[in-house]
Amino acid sequence: IIHEGDRIAKIVRNLLSYARQRDSYETVNDFRQMIQTPLSLLHKKIEDEHIDVSLTVEDNLPPARCNVQQIEQVLINLIDNSCHALRKKGHKYQFLRRIDIEIKKCVSNEETMVRFSVRDNGPGIPKEVQEKAFNAFYTTKPAGEGTGLGLSIAKQVIESHCGRILIDSQPGEYTSVSFGLPALTSRTDTEFAN
Repeated sequence: IIHEGDRIAKIVRNLLSYARQRDSYETVNDFRQMIQTPLSLLHKKIEDEHIDVSLTVEDNLPPARCNVQQIEQVLINLIDNSCHALRKKGHKYQFLRRIDIEIKKCVSNEETMVRFSVRDNGPGIPKEVQEKAFNAFYTTKPAGEGTGLGLSIAKQVIESHCGRILIDSQPGEYTSVSFGLPALTSRTDTEFAN
């Protein structure tokens, strides 16, 4: 009963997040600090499942404006998905189960972005699944383990921040999910003010 109650509560939280409109935004300069909340919340799971996590944060990143709680929720979802994928891989030793998190500056369509990526060395995602991954209520997890809203909500959140989210996966080798947030410039500042 407790397990099912927790699962229902998670579904309701996801539905509320899915329906929620954009809230307050703040300027973020310390992206290393931003990733600490998701990592600390998932620390026990990561430790219990013997997963090695590597974090690389580029120096002198430009600031970005975002809803910190929403971006943290996206990161929690992506890291949790990686943990689930690595569980399916079946390795029990730390050096065989790995999540690499990278935050760096990049330029996309002549726009400076802060790019987050979460990559695992799990079983990968087939091409036909990748094409449906962001659809609401689509999940490959067993009944009771997934709602099919995590990546759909993540996409909605990132697009509301004028960014985009992408999946790159090679079945049998890895999955990488990355998203970019526009660096704070006079143009993005005006967009967010409207």
